[in-house]
Amino acid sequence: MADPSSVTGAPPRGLYPALTLHLLISSCTFIVAKYVLGVMPVAPLALLRFLVASIALSSLWLGRGGDAREFSRTDWKNLAWLGLLAVPFNQGFFLWGLSHSSPAHAALFYSTTPLFVLIVSVLRGEERFTPLKVAGMLAALAGVVLILLEHGLRMDRRYLLGDGLLLMAVICWALYSVQGRGLMREHRPMTVTALSLVLGTAMSLPAAPWAFRGFHPASYPMAAWGAILFLGLITSVLSYYLWIWCLSHTQASRVAVFTNFQPVVTTLLAFLIFHEHFAVNFFVGGAMVLAGVLVVQFG
Repeated sequence: MADPSSVTGAPPRGLYPALTLHLLISSCTFIVAKYVLGVMPVAPLALLRFLVASIALSSLWLGRGGDAREFSRTDWKNLAWLGLLAVPFNQGFFLWGLSHSSPAHAALFYSTTPLFVLIVSVLRGEERFTPLKVAGMLAALAGVVLILLEHGLRMDRRYLLGDGLLLMAVICWALYSVQGRGLMREHRPMTVTALSLVLGTAMSLPAAPWAFRGFHPASYPMAAWGAILFLGLITSVLSYYLWIWCLSHTQASRVAVFTNFQPVVTTLLAFLIFHEHFAVNFFVGGAMVLAGVLVVQFG
């Protein structure tokens, strides 16, 4: 795969359709997950989603001639750690948090990923703070505080718990993103993603007897099973493939700007589908978050 930072020249014809499709899938993911959480508990949903994704990703990896011998023992340990971050931690916090919050909140919090990536990178000595980036980070974090206080200083405990869990999910994803860089420089990003998700799912399987206790598949509507297939195949496989393909054909900054529209699309969908209404805090805080993230990305 080409180094995204070195991609020059005119973008391919399919770039913007691919970016648009990725944006729609990512935005719909919050909506679909919120729907299925209304009819299915978090634990079986998480396991089923990643069982589907793991089967698909491992099949793709083996079909493309994947060879486990290309990874050293240290690489496998790092893949296992990435798997823990991606599946039980990131997705556990995400789904648990979303069950208590809204898709629009989730999308906005996930848009702060570059802030936490910067913080983790600075703590690891890989990057430095600049005055402009610090200003952007503070603006975005202030926006997050406004969103957390959307329901007033009395604080709705249910929403506050959900938003706190969503922030934990974002931090886990930032850790995954930073710690996965080394492996993704040495191996294909799709391979690293596939194997880390498979390992994360495998390490989550001991919880299956607890997760599926009292679980009766026939009691759930077909739409819920369709939602699981969407999350497992469309979000976890197709969406990531589109992301990698876009990064391989244009600069990362161009892709990042495009994905900043995700909270806007998700908020619109949440309004149309769930009839959610938002206080002024949400829109002011959301504008501060997006502005701060842009400053961090380009400052």
